[in-house]
Amino acid sequence: MTTFMPRLWSLSSGRFHRQLQLRLQLWHKGLMTSSTTWQNQKQVCRQAPAVCQRSVPLVVFRRQLASQTVQSHVEVTSPIQQTWKEDPQRMLRVKFRDGSENRYPYIWLRDNCFCPSCFLAGTKQRLITMNHLDVNVTPDSISLSKDGELLTLIWPDGHRTEFKSGFLKGILFEERRVSENRHLWGSEILQNVPTFQFQHILDSDKALLGFMTELKNTGMLLVQNVPTEMGQLMKVAERVGFIRVTNYGPVYSIKSKFDATTIGFTGHALNLHTDLSCYVYKPSIQLLHCIKQHRGEGGDSVFSDGFKAVEQLKENDPESFNILSTTVVDFLDYGTDFIKCILKASHTIIKLDQFGETSMVTYADFCRNVHMNMSPEKVYTFYKALKAFYDILNSPENIIKFKLQPGEMIVVDNTRVLHGRTAFTVEAGEERHLEGGYLDWDLVNARIRLLKQRFPSGRLVDERENEQIDIV
Repeated sequence: MTTFMPRLWSLSSGRFHRQLQLRLQLWHKGLMTSSTTWQNQKQVCRQAPAVCQRSVPLVVFRRQLASQTVQSHVEVTSPIQQTWKEDPQRMLRVKFRDGSENRYPYIWLRDNCFCPSCFLAGTKQRLITMNHLDVNVTPDSISLSKDGELLTLIWPDGHRTEFKSGFLKGILFEERRVSENRHLWGSEILQNVPTFQFQHILDSDKALLGFMTELKNTGMLLVQNVPTEMGQLMKVAERVGFIRVTNYGPVYSIKSKFDATTIGFTGHALNLHTDLSCYVYKPSIQLLHCIKQHRGEGGDSVFSDGFKAVEQLKENDPESFNILSTTVVDFLDYGTDFIKCILKASHTIIKLDQFGETSMVTYADFCRNVHMNMSPEKVYTFYKALKAFYDILNSPENIIKFKLQPGEMIVVDNTRVLHGRTAFTVEAGEERHLEGGYLDWDLVNARIRLLKQRFPSGRLVDERENEQIDIV
């Protein structure tokens, strides 16, 4: 909806009302999506059925939206064969005609009623609150339609809840890991860094989906044929959604200068690190666009897959792995660029999820605070563990190094891939100029989910690039 709203505000009140009605109707009928361009929107409106073009009072239209039952879940067609009440466990057992069974807690069935009183269809959000729920509720009656497609429950207060069989079939109550198609890599990736074309990302939603999916899988990719001028990074960010603003601003220029406020703006070597480790919620993704490159020796970009290094540390030195995944480290940074600030955050070097899998690496020697959250006796064991991890990250089989060329943009997962730079000296008349910016995974993942509705699971092929990418 946000795609066409700004253009509508310029219309007169009456015309705005009519145009908004029409587009909302087309939106909810699936004839218009967030990626529909303004020109395509006008074409869809011209070709819309006459029933969509009739004016409907806004209050009536709102009621129509509220009365729609929206079950925002991928449904699997499978009629219900039989149901049983398991009152001691307060469960409903359901057997489907394909022979499979599942059990549904009564409280979950009540909480997820999709009627207009309990669920706002237009926003796909729950209206019912915990204040309305009895945790020990049991339905008074349960009935099934003749075709097995609709299950109806009547609750003690007379409330009626209906579920489609396909919706219930798709619900699983189990602790399961989110499937991650991660490709861990080492120095071998240097000859096969995933590469995308700048203009394809701007023009093709399929290429954009491939770009974002590959970034999730590999954690690093290269964008080529980017115009060598400022502002191109923002174009890529806006294809996803919006840029992450930091203390360096929406975007920032990386140039060596004598009065630098961070080591990245000098010609010194920059050891492997994750950016902005001093943020509690550090930016998830970094983009670096090379506009001008240093022609002499040095200034090469360096990368290492932090998740692979963690796996190696866990296998070869479990004690160091345990120390780095449980010891909290303070990171501190003073900024005077976009705004004046003192940033401080605490992280474990290795962050694990509820299944014990690595979910984030946070590492930056240059902004690690001098104050340590440990006793003097633990300091040596911590440094020993940190050195072990550093050596793995920088081992020849794990590291890659190359000089970013003008017109290239490197994109890295800042929660996983560490990056650095070799030292260089800029001579008179030379300049090394990169433009940087950040995105967050929340926004990228949201965009991926939307585009996957148009390009289902399987092998994604971009006709112009003739490249295949796994969509999972």
